[in-house]
Amino acid sequence: MGELGQHQLLLTPELGGRQKLVSIITYAPLEPDPLVKYQICDHCNMCVNICPTQAIAADRFDTFHMDGMELTTGHLTKWRCIFGCGGLVSKGTFAMTEFTLPKSRPSTEEMFSYLARKHPAQAYLEREVGAQPAWYAKCYAVCAVHLYKKKDDKSLSSEEKDN
Repeated sequence: MGELGQHQLLLTPELGGRQKLVSIITYAPLEPDPLVKYQICDHCNMCVNICPTQAIAADRFDTFHMDGMELTTGHLTKWRCIFGCGGLVSKGTFAMTEFTLPKSRPSTEEMFSYLARKHPAQAYLEREVGAQPAWYAKCYAVCAVHLYKKKDDKSLSSEEKDN
């Protein structure tokens, strides 16, 4: 299907980071897609540089094995990501709530306390949407644009070779 990029979001060869995952439960016999045998993420660090909470490490990676292949993703400090994409900081995000980023990981109770004290307009929008929108997610956006441009550049260079 794809791979996890440095920001630990799904990237596919066809769409880069521009997709949404959903689940369908079925008893239909389905053939799985083959594993992608090459890296889609080129570790350009655009996602690292744009993250307001420094949740994505530029020089630290997590490695795991699947189907005999060694795969690598960027290391993500999840509580920092929750602060940024969860709408708890407004600087550099689309959120209206502003808390100072803690120096260390908050306890579960502290995180619930932060989430319960969001700006009223922001909380209202989240209720109306029916889910918590990614108030930031610029890491996802810059990645999608970068991969699209990279794919477009490759298309242009192969067209030039054909002419």
